[in-house]
Parts: sequence; structure tokens; C-alpha cells
Amino acid sequence: MKIQTQGNLFAAAAFAVWGLLPLYYQFIPNANVFELLGYRLVFSVPVMLVIFTLLKRRLPWALLWQDKRSSLLCLVASVIMCFS
Repeated sequence: MKIQTQGNLFAAAAFAVWGLLPLYYQFIPNANVFELLGYRLVFSVPVMLVIFTLLKRRLPWALLWQDKRSSLLCLVASVIMCFS
């Protein structure tokens, strides 16, 4: 399997889990759904940074900032995900 295909499958699986997990929040007793979603949003970026640090991977920030179209599409996608 190609690396790009494998990456796309991992990304699709991550989006599916990210989208389906809130459906189960209603079954947690005495839990505020909005509080759980807030924790989820606040802790997702620090956890990702810790994982990248542990794996000793560096993000190519300069390369990311040069590609304006992809940056804009990521911004639009993140805004859409915030409202969904």
C-alpha cells in the first residue's frame, strides 16, 4: 500500500472517530456535554504537540506557511469543524 493511501486512510479514520465520539457523551452519567467538548478542543493541540515531541518529529513550519492555498483550506476546514 502506498504511503499516501495509508495516510489518507488514517486521516479518514481519525475524522470518523473525532466525529462519532460525541455521540457517546450522552451515556456518561452527570457529564456536561459542552464541558466535555471544551476539554476535547483545548487538549487536542497540546496532546498532538507532545506526541510529535516524543516521536522526535519536527513540523516544517516554513514550508507550511509558504503554501497559502493549503493554509487557507485548513483554516476554512477548521472553522467548519468548529461549527459542526
